[in-house]
Amino acid sequence: MSHEKRIPALDTLRAVAILSVLACHFIHLIPEQVKPVANLMKFGATGVDLFFVLSGFLIGSIIVRELDGSSNLNLPRFLWRRWMRTLPAYFAVLGFLFIASRFGKQTLPGDYSWHYLFFLQNYVTDMVRFGISWSLCVEEHFYAVLPLLTVAIRWMWPALPIRTIFRAVALLALAGTNATRAGVWLAHPDFAVMPDGEWSLLAWQAIASKTHMRLDSLAVGILVATMPRPRHAARSAFAAVVAVAGLLALSAVSPERWFVFFGYLPVALCYGVLVHVSAGGNAWSGVNIPGAKLTSDLSYSLYLTHQTVMLFYAKVWGSGFGYLFTLILIVSCFVAAAVLRYGVELPFMRFRARHEHVIERLGNPRANVRAVPSDP
Repeated sequence: MSHEKRIPALDTLRAVAILSVLACHFIHLIPEQVKPVANLMKFGATGVDLFFVLSGFLIGSIIVRELDGSSNLNLPRFLWRRWMRTLPAYFAVLGFLFIASRFGKQTLPGDYSWHYLFFLQNYVTDMVRFGISWSLCVEEHFYAVLPLLTVAIRWMWPALPIRTIFRAVALLALAGTNATRAGVWLAHPDFAVMPDGEWSLLAWQAIASKTHMRLDSLAVGILVATMPRPRHAARSAFAAVVAVAGLLALSAVSPERWFVFFGYLPVALCYGVLVHVSAGGNAWSGVNIPGAKLTSDLSYSLYLTHQTVMLFYAKVWGSGFGYLFTLILIVSCFVAAAVLRYGVELPFMRFRARHEHVIERLGNPRANVRAVPSDP
């Protein structure tokens, strides 16, 4: 199985995504002098949507590439690669938080149910604990459903090109998720005048954390995976400028309550343009920005650990942090992420590579394959 080499511009986007999420979550900890940019920092929450577009593009590209050269998708190998990339670090953090909740005198959040083991928490719990794991649920549901759906459609209509299948699936997902959110909006005519607490609870429990409500960015990523790589540098630069301008305009209106229902799609489209123009084939895709690759490599571990580090500092030292303390907090987040990356992620990725040939034979018993290098 061949693997495309890493594209620096996508590393940059991944770094931007995690730094945006950190900015959003740290907003109430930063010095007052920085608060004038609060709306832009809150918009950093859409860094998760950028992660979703990147995931849709990555997974879509992998499946398209495999089915372009074969009539069948090696499902065991696909799931093995995805699960060995995402599950070990997740369960390591989940286990740490569970132990800390039992022996840490509530310094860290606790009270975890078995639903966290199967990524069901975004549907059956209130997610008071490990709240950021809602997006991991969305990702894991996506990893499981898309390949199974692809195999089923190819079995029923073997002559359909994979790009046609993906475009149809993506468009149906976009239509369905937006129609569902619109239905929630229509079911709550008093939404605009709800008290803040009631509105926040509705927005979180009914919309923001549910997989079927957050398919926009994944679907856009799949669409991008079916498109030819852009070659014209000037056109790509113009498209990127328009997309960034669109995101800045959306950040100005994101505090409005209607944005929770109708803002995900335009955000996803803007991020989709950025991923498309960064995906290779033009001068921009090869630009290396110092620190982007390292931040990209640490992005998953940073996402898993940063909130725990933040809550620990807030519990121990309270609020009202200054610049120096904020810097210490950020450095601590990167240190915790590095421990998880090099202590858990990379060892399991090497384990994945060593045993992938065994898993591949489960999906293709006649294959004579060797282990392939691990993804970066």
